[in-house]
Amino acid sequence: MVGESPRRGSRNCRGRHRRPGDPLANPEETFATLQRVRALHSDMLLCLATNGLALPEYVDNIAEVGASHVTVTINAIDPEIGGRMLGWVRYQGKTYRGSEAAEILLQQQLEGILGLIRHGLIVKINTVLVPA
Repeated sequence: MVGESPRRGSRNCRGRHRRPGDPLANPEETFATLQRVRALHSDMLLCLATNGLALPEYVDNIAEVGASHVTVTINAIDPEIGGRMLGWVRYQGKTYRGSEAAEILLQQQLEGILGLIRHGLIVKINTVLVPA
């Protein structure tokens, strides 16, 4: 979806790429869409939201497409807690469960966040509060 603020051409324009799942699970489609939006609306602020599992692999692509910021959802910084929250993580063709899955996800998230910061992108962290 591409939206525009009431003031046509303002920097308040925004683009969102919404579909089920993480956008970096379908990187070719995601970056093709972002490149088309950038070509049509060069002044539009582009942002991406991700769970961060594939983030380190695509940090350079995110910076190249001109994203201004990335939102990463981190629901646990303790793999034991994260393992109780996650059903599973599929990483590099293998399925992981429990604290092992949470550890992989957290490491990928942190590595990706550091890469984004090195590129000068704004990083926003989302989290979900889960009652005990």
